[in-house]
Amino acid sequence: MTLALRKPLLLSLCLVSWLMVTGCQSTHQAEVAPSADTKRELLREVERLGHLLYQAHTSGAHKLEFSDQQREVFAELRPLYCAGNYTELGVTDDTNGSTYWYAIKFSDDADTVVFGRHLKLIQKANGEYDSSLSSRGCLDVPLTQTGSLFASHSASDYPNEFHVFLSLFHQQKIYVDTSSGLYRVEAGTIQQIG
Repeated sequence: MTLALRKPLLLSLCLVSWLMVTGCQSTHQAEVAPSADTKRELLREVERLGHLLYQAHTSGAHKLEFSDQQREVFAELRPLYCAGNYTELGVTDDTNGSTYWYAIKFSDDADTVVFGRHLKLIQKANGEYDSSLSSRGCLDVPLTQTGSLFASHSASDYPNEFHVFLSLFHQQKIYVDTSSGLYRVEAGTIQQIG
């Protein structure tokens, strides 16, 4: 696929992402809550992606090199980046054959957890990309000895792979409040607690 065919898609993705970031609401119908089995399956998938992301970042396992095409896609999404340093990683999931491309924001301070904004691209079979944001805003939280990490997550109904990655990377419990309940993410495992 040529860049000319991809640009309108990316510009529309940027517009949709910008609308999400600025707080505009979608007009689509609410989805039916998934069954308990489907929810468990979804959370295990998120955990697996978080582990793959952590492995790619720390050891290079599953890490892919970016092509010029992926670099162009991320360049077009740069207006969505928060101020700071980003690491771009590509990972492949051998379980389902999918390839995921990430831009993860890191702090220069090791005692700071960056909840957002991270970006994710999924390359579809036709060569086009779907993008998603880890959060609707930029959020850096200092680690303290006296408190727990807590995030209110309105970008999706469940914690995402970035929460799993952060729990592994910082070796911290992270409590994530979503529209479907309260979750604890610890050592790369997600558990609903409320």
